[in-house]
Amino acid sequence: MKKNKNIAFICEGLSYEYGGQAVSIPSLGNALAKNSNVNYFVTESETDRISIIDKSSRVFFCKAVGKKIKFSPMLFLLLFKQRKNIDIVHINNLWNFVPLMASLFCYFFKKPYVVSTRGMAMQQSIVSNKKKYIFFILFLRNFLINAKFIHITSNDEKINLINLNIKNEYIFAPNGVEETIKNISFNELIDIRVNSKQVLFVGKICEHKNIDILINAFSLFIAEKIDWRLMIVGHIEDYRYLEKIKKIIKNKKLEKNVVIAGFKKGQDLIDEYKRASFFVSASKSENFGLSIAEALKSGLPCIVPKKSPWRDIAKNKCGFSSPPDEIKIAQYMIEICNDYVENKEVFYNCIELTKSYSWVSQAEILLTSYNK
Repeated sequence: MKKNKNIAFICEGLSYEYGGQAVSIPSLGNALAKNSNVNYFVTESETDRISIIDKSSRVFFCKAVGKKIKFSPMLFLLLFKQRKNIDIVHINNLWNFVPLMASLFCYFFKKPYVVSTRGMAMQQSIVSNKKKYIFFILFLRNFLINAKFIHITSNDEKINLINLNIKNEYIFAPNGVEETIKNISFNELIDIRVNSKQVLFVGKICEHKNIDILINAFSLFIAEKIDWRLMIVGHIEDYRYLEKIKKIIKNKKLEKNVVIAGFKKGQDLIDEYKRASFFVSASKSENFGLSIAEALKSGLPCIVPKKSPWRDIAKNKCGFSSPPDEIKIAQYMIEICNDYVENKEVFYNCIELTKSYSWVSQAEILLTSYNK
């Protein structure tokens, strides 16, 4: 690998409220920083998470106007000021005006750029939303076509982009997975998990995650497996949707069995992975599913969406992939509870499945592609 690239990482935010990308972007940046110079241009006012970023990297905060629709002239200005220190621009966002400002800079100053779509370019999501579709037609299509290459973390992304008539080079480099529980041991965790009787979901609380379907499935599961609890952990993105799922919990009399724990990080989140017996996601789709990877790394069997890179999970005896169907998910939950929870082979199969996911290997793939 050549140590000659000055990379400008563009992203909307690094705070935990941005979900998996708040972990994956700095993790990738730190791996790239071992062989390149990586600086971040972030349209947040500030975040305390800069402490996790490699000390060789600088973080430029670019104040943005607006909340849902962000516009940041400061992003363009800071890129202009740093133009002599930029060889390539890596854009980690599609919507809002964040990529527009970055692409204008690249156009005027002849800088190549690459795009990580990070699950934001799913065909159905674009064509079913009028505002998104107009933005896609007016700007996003040409923006993606003119990139040096498009970085994807799942084959589904490529299929969706091709269906949207985006012709470009696609570089497949799946996310890495950090060690979740240090010195993980089946014998040390099994008693905790059996006694806790806890099902875990980690992710944003929003409609895309189908938490209402998950709760309905859990209500069918608990009819057979009493005394179990569903722990829902994650940043609340949609408060209307939160009220909807609270009503479901109340109507089904699940107040003692379903806990909406809100956002957790650090040791608090690790403790949830330690206590859980298995992990369930009923999401419409997952581009990668960092929380799924973390659960597997914790030795947890998982139920995952059919539309995710983990669709072959059953072949490795680590769980099941399911459509967002509450009856099907409930059946899989019962099967996992009966046959997987106390199974040592399953525990180590789950950990083994994540061993090939490395931030260093992803960085090597991208550095080779930058240098082409």
